[in-house]
Amino acid sequence: MADHSEKLNASVAPTIAWDSCDGMMVIDASRRICAMNSSLEALLGCRAKDVIGQQECGALLACKDDHGCPLRHRLEKCPGHRAIQTDEPVKAMEYFIRAAGGRRIAVSASYTPLAPQLGGPRYALVVLRDMTAQKQRELQLTRRAMRDVLTGLPNRAYFLNACRHELIRAVRHRHPLAVAMVDLDGFKVYNDTYGHTEGDELLKDVARLLQTGLRRTELVARFGGDEFALLFPETDLEGARVVAERVRQRVSRFPFLRAAHGSGIAPASLTLSIGIAVFPEDGITVEALLGRADRRLYDAKEAGRNCVIATPRREERRREPRIRFAGPIFLRYLHGRLPWGIVEKGLTRDLSLRGVYLMVPAREAVTVGGACMLSLGIPVPRQHEFPISRLTTRGHIVRIEPIPQPHPSDLPLSGLAVAFDDDLVMAVRPFIISNHSLDRAAR
Repeated sequence: MADHSEKLNASVAPTIAWDSCDGMMVIDASRRICAMNSSLEALLGCRAKDVIGQQECGALLACKDDHGCPLRHRLEKCPGHRAIQTDEPVKAMEYFIRAAGGRRIAVSASYTPLAPQLGGPRYALVVLRDMTAQKQRELQLTRRAMRDVLTGLPNRAYFLNACRHELIRAVRHRHPLAVAMVDLDGFKVYNDTYGHTEGDELLKDVARLLQTGLRRTELVARFGGDEFALLFPETDLEGARVVAERVRQRVSRFPFLRAAHGSGIAPASLTLSIGIAVFPEDGITVEALLGRADRRLYDAKEAGRNCVIATPRREERRREPRIRFAGPIFLRYLHGRLPWGIVEKGLTRDLSLRGVYLMVPAREAVTVGGACMLSLGIPVPRQHEFPISRLTTRGHIVRIEPIPQPHPSDLPLSGLAVAFDDDLVMAVRPFIISNHSLDRAAR
């Protein structure tokens, strides 16, 4: 250790094991550096005599979190200062510090108060353990866990995380988001004909082709087997369709066997089928979007393969759930006389739909099982078209669609139909009910 311990109280310095391989320094109640060992000098690339008594620890270390944001602790919130004031050690915390030349070092820091001489100044011992190598290993393992071993593309887990992140951005900034599911036509025949080794090489070639021409913000991942997925941030349906069509044509024209393996000719059926879904029109969750894109992928298969399907077919439109009456349960709930539990159970039983659909007056507040709450304190206009708007509940989008115009004169009751799927608000649709319809529902 550089011999600067005389600056400390004689009863404090001898209690410190200065020859530790961990970096060590002593700070006072003002966070001023009073001593440091040679290990910390080597770690930071500085000389003790240049900083002792001259710098406070925050300025020397320039601590930052995992995201590179500075940790600017006020004096009363500084861990070292807290250890001195409370006379209690502060558990180890991890952050990054700056060494000479701007080098970034990951450390685990602990703070221990030092017993002062009676009436003497108080100090804290700061121990900094270099965690850079461990952090790099953890980062490598994380990257490997998020990468497909064969193709080097991001894997399914990485893609789902990226989708959730981009969906949050799409909600916040109100821009579209498109996803596409991609399947390689005829891959099983190719694999059976040329063997698994050739099949693996083919998947690598397809992965490279899918990445060609994508923007830096766009993402392609191997979803599993011969299925891939594409993510298009800030892209509408037409934009995603154009990119998907370009990818399809590129793959269909590529001579896989000749270019990659030097023998034979690729089967004529070696093409792509692609299904596209767009937020928010096709879904408001990652699962809903991928499910819709997957259905359109199989629509492309049924349509003869080697094509892109970006819009719902008539059969898909007919399959979408329609809001129906729940009979007397609905009527009684409108009068506010039915507990929520019975309403949920009754609606689930009476409505042969996925999820739970609740029909409530427009100025009601909706709570489902205590898990989701949505305030519907918006009057449904009768004379003007209701503009599309969005509400949020627990981070999820709720869409309110226009009421059909004109309004028949015998429709006195307006409200909102709220669709729930697994305790998630999926849609809110205005509706108008006539007295005749209510009477018929009650019967």
